[in-house]
Amino acid sequence: MVNKAIFLFCLFISSIGCYYRQEGFYHTLRGGHPVFYQILIDRFYDGDKTNNYMVDKSNPYGYHGGDLKGIYEKIGYLKELGVNSVIISPILDNVKSYVDYQGYKHYGYHGYWPENFDRIEEHFGDFKIMSKVSEELHRVGISYIQDIVINHAGYKSIWERNTLWVRSIRFGGCIDNDELKQCLFGLPDFKTERSDVRSFLIKVYKELMKRVRFDGLRIDAMRHVDNVVVRDIKEELRKINPDIVLIGEYWGSSADIRWTSIFSDYSVDFLFDFEFRDYLSGFLRKAMRAEVFVSYLNKRYSVAEKNYIVFLNNHDLDGIMTHFEINDKDVETNLLRIMAILQFVCGGIPLIYYGEENGLRVGKGIDNRRDMEFTEKIKGIREFYRKLIHYKKMGILSGNFKAEYIEGILTIVLKNSFGEIMLLVNCEDVERSKEVLGKSIIIRSLDFELLKVNPNGVERLIVH
Repeated sequence: MVNKAIFLFCLFISSIGCYYRQEGFYHTLRGGHPVFYQILIDRFYDGDKTNNYMVDKSNPYGYHGGDLKGIYEKIGYLKELGVNSVIISPILDNVKSYVDYQGYKHYGYHGYWPENFDRIEEHFGDFKIMSKVSEELHRVGISYIQDIVINHAGYKSIWERNTLWVRSIRFGGCIDNDELKQCLFGLPDFKTERSDVRSFLIKVYKELMKRVRFDGLRIDAMRHVDNVVVRDIKEELRKINPDIVLIGEYWGSSADIRWTSIFSDYSVDFLFDFEFRDYLSGFLRKAMRAEVFVSYLNKRYSVAEKNYIVFLNNHDLDGIMTHFEINDKDVETNLLRIMAILQFVCGGIPLIYYGEENGLRVGKGIDNRRDMEFTEKIKGIREFYRKLIHYKKMGILSGNFKAEYIEGILTIVLKNSFGEIMLLVNCEDVERSKEVLGKSIIIRSLDFELLKVNPNGVERLIVH
């Protein structure tokens, strides 16, 4: 009887553990092959018309109506696309005031100007819908990363007057040439070097996690906060979720050995690779010698593959297509496809910025925060992304990496358990060919071929 009771107790404990593990899908972040999708809430989808006060789509710096219910209603779309991790922009309550900017009223629609740290921004929803978003993401197998702001409060916020905890342009204390003590973009700066400030911020996000189950955090402006607060946030959140992961937005970081100390200093799991898209752009614009690009790819791969998030666009940078002067839609489409496939093949964890999968153009300045469109701007582009995501998650686009440039063709070979994966990219204005297993592979001008090569022959992984 005692043995039976012990057995039932162990079974009960085991079932609790299984239930807890179903809360999130941490294996997709640590041991698997994650593909991230970044969402700016206000620009994504309007699911709740009742919170649309102050919405003005004619104001590029105003609220446009996107909300948490909108994300909830589009989780099926994300599941169909195939991404397995979503980064959601900050959700806490922002300042109600605005900043005059280039003739517009600039509001905190983006979520990065927090004021009240104990509630959800009312334009986005409330804790109830946020919990539903979290639960539904987990139900369909998508990890949820919450973007958080710990460096600063919003312009004109109540925090400015708390000179014990905050530096500000208005009340003083900012040191321009100090990474930690500057007031970034003139925002009121939390003194994260103070233990009481750190304790407050840790409590904020610990309470948030109790109410909204997330799998990880994106630490905004991490370069400008005390590393102790980031480490302590992770340590405290581990008491709720032992598998919590942290992504550091450390401006300028790249997949280079020089940056590896950041991981241990801040106890983060991932950093963004800010360098990749500039090298890619330089190569495709012929502003960089192919040999330099190839050397760069071979050097960065082993560093990038597991710990660096590689992106083409985000909400802070001018769109990568603005680097080019192109008036031909077909040329632009071909370039977009080449950039995307190199993003997925050249090492690192891919991040899709909302709308890229539909060919939505990311422009300069505020045009990099355009309203999401769920219809394709380029025919077939979403299916192309689906295939890349599928292959990346399976591990087909990872392995022993080698890049070379011969006779006008960028050749990348990945060797893994699936065989030999070969990407051939022709960036020239003329058709090229390459012999593979005795077969001549034709690569059209400004195009690519993705192949699986094994003793049985050559298989095209993307037919176009």
